Amino acid sequence: KDTAAKAASAKPVVKTAQKKYYQVKSGDTLTRIAAKYSTTVSNLCKLNGISPSSTLVIGKNLRVK
Repeated sequence: KDTAAKAASAKPVVKTAQKKYYQVKSGDTLTRIAAKYSTTVSNLCKLNGISPSSTLVIGKNLRVK
C-alpha cells in the first residue's frame, strides 16, 4: 500500500489568498490604491485597522490583499 498517497489525501489542501502589501507614495489616496488593486476603501481600512479619513504616511506598507 502507498501510505504516502493515503496520508496526502487524508488532509484536504486549502488554498489561502497570499497577503499583498503596497508602499504608500506621495500623492496616494485610499481611493486610488483601492482602485489599483480592485478592492474598496472599506476593505483597505479593515485590513489595516484604519479609518477612511486616516492620513497616509509616505513609506508605510498597507495591506491590500
